[in-house]
Amino acid sequence: MKVLIINQNKSDNIGDKLLSKMLCERLNNLGVQTKELGFAQTKEQNVTYEKENSTRHFLNSVKKECPMFIKYLLNFGPKLRKQQRKVKMEEYEAIVIGGGQLIKHKSVFLYCLIYWAGIAKKYSVPFAFYGIGIDNNLTFAEKKLYKQVFSKAFFVNCRDMDSAQMVKSFFGIEAQVSPDIAFTYCPTQNSACNEKKKIDYLVMPYSYTTAQSAFGLSLLKIQYYDGIFKEMNIKEETRIVLAATTSSDAGECIQFKEYLSTKNVNAIINITSTAEELSNLFSDSEVIITGRMHAMIIAMLCGCKITPIRVSDKINTFEKDYLLSSKRTISNIKENAIKGVDTLFKSLQQFQI
Repeated sequence: MKVLIINQNKSDNIGDKLLSKMLCERLNNLGVQTKELGFAQTKEQNVTYEKENSTRHFLNSVKKECPMFIKYLLNFGPKLRKQQRKVKMEEYEAIVIGGGQLIKHKSVFLYCLIYWAGIAKKYSVPFAFYGIGIDNNLTFAEKKLYKQVFSKAFFVNCRDMDSAQMVKSFFGIEAQVSPDIAFTYCPTQNSACNEKKKIDYLVMPYSYTTAQSAFGLSLLKIQYYDGIFKEMNIKEETRIVLAATTSSDAGECIQFKEYLSTKNVNAIINITSTAEELSNLFSDSEVIITGRMHAMIIAMLCGCKITPIRVSDKINTFEKDYLLSSKRTISNIKENAIKGVDTLFKSLQQFQI
C-alpha cells in the first residue's frame, strides 16, 4: 500500500520534521510505503540563526499585511502546483494530511488544504487528517471553508481533546484522539544517565513577533522577556544556554541574549538543527524553558524539568494534558500514540488494492 503524507515536513521547524518522520516510521513498520510532501514547500528548510535587520523587518511587516489569498496566489500556490505535478497520484491509495497545528486563523494553509482536497477528488484518492491541532479563534468564513474539506475526509484524528471538541463544534465531525506521534521518538541519550548536568537552564524563547501576530500577545517585548527571566533562579554560577527549533525563535535567541547581558547575565547560544542534536542538548540540561510543544515532548522523553512559555492555547492544553497530569506515564503516552497510528492503518486498509 502506498500513502502520500502531506504536512510541514520541509519547514524549518524541527518539531514538524520529527512528527512526520515518526508517523512515516510507524506506517512503514505496518507495511505501508510512504512519500512525504511539504504542504506547499518544495525545498528543504533548516533552522538559521540570524538577527532580523531593519530592512528584513520592514519586508516582513509588509508581508504580514498582505491578504492570505494573495500570498497563496503569488507564492504558495505556484510552488504547490509545481510540486504536485511531479507526483504520480495514480500510484497512491490514500493521502494523509498532518500532523501539526495546521488548522489556523489567518493562515495560507487553508488555501493549500483546499487545493489538496481538490487534487484528491480529481484523482479519486481518499484522504484523512492525522494528529492535527486547531486554533480556537477561527472566523465564521474560515470554519465554513474548513468544514467543506473536513466533510470529505474518511478519517480524522486530533492530537488533543480540545482540538477534537472543536472539530465536533466547528465542523460537526467526530474525531479520534491520540497523543502526538512525536512521543514515540527515542532520544539518543537519556538524561537519567547524567547525574551532573552541565546546563542549569536551557532557554528557548518563542518568537515575540510570531506570538503577537499568531496569538495576539499583548505584552511589550521587555515585559515578555522579563516574564521569561523571572522563571530562572539566577546565581553567580548559573549556566544558561539558548536554543531554538525554528528560525524565528533562533533570531529571538540572539535578542534575548542581548537582554540578558543588560542584567549582567552570560548565556551562550547552541545551534541545533535536528531532533537528535536537540535531545543531546536536553540530556545535559536541568530545566527547559520553552514555548514550543515538540521541544517539550523531547524534553519529557529526556526526563527534564519543563517550564512552559504560555504563548498559545496549544501550550496551555499541553501543560494541562501532560505537564500537570499525574495519571500519564511516558510509556502509557507512547503506547497510546502508537495505537492512534494503528487505528489510522486499519482505516486505510479499506482502500488497499
